[in-house]
Amino acid sequence: MNENEIKPQLLWDLYQISTNSARELLIAHGFRFLKRLENLTLYQSHGEAFTLTEEGGVVTNVKYKMRDEAAYYTCIKYAKEALNFETIFEKHEPSAYIQRLDDEKCTLVGMMIQGEGNYQSFGITLLDKLPLPNPENRVEVILQPPPGPSF
Repeated sequence: MNENEIKPQLLWDLYQISTNSARELLIAHGFRFLKRLENLTLYQSHGEAFTLTEEGGVVTNVKYKMRDEAAYYTCIKYAKEALNFETIFEKHEPSAYIQRLDDEKCTLVGMMIQGEGNYQSFGITLLDKLPLPNPENRVEVILQPPPGPSF
């Protein structure tokens, strides 16, 4: 295993720590600072990226984007088996697979985006626990090309 290979616990290590500590941790794992936009900080490494959202100098949202399907499934399995996250919902669409997992304090949202027959992009977001879905707070995301003239 590569010493800089991401281990699933890194997502939880980044969550709810100071932005300075998060920066040091990501640099130690081979990521480089890319950009800061308001309360978002972007870090990148070979085919992977972290976007950290901060409030008051503390990381409140961790987004991990990758191209490696095995890394994605390793993070989901770790959440379920080691940290006892429970599946709240799973949704299969022609162009995406979305799942939500919760524990007592956090929500983990996993998304696999498909293109040309196989999954090409994987993302995991760890954030404060979201309310349980119900008809009143349901948000539906439809992935399709924008309307406009066909060529």
